[in-house]
Amino acid sequence: MTKKQFDKINNNVNKLLNGGQIKGIDLSVYDIRNLVNVLENLKKKPEFINGNVKKFCDKYGIKVCKCGIGWKVL
Repeated sequence: MTKKQFDKINNNVNKLLNGGQIKGIDLSVYDIRNLVNVLENLKKKPEFINGNVKKFCDKYGIKVCKCGIGWKVL
């Protein structure tokens, strides 16, 4: 992931935390908290079950693979 991509993701997450919305993705407060936890632990290759977090990852080029009933960051 390049610095430019990371900055774009960071700006959009900050927008969500401040009550804004991202075009094409509807996230609840629970989804946003899950997303923040995944993004904070990217180097540890976290696993998650939330489909909305997967949509966000797909939109911003974060590679994930199917793992059990959820997904794992590659």
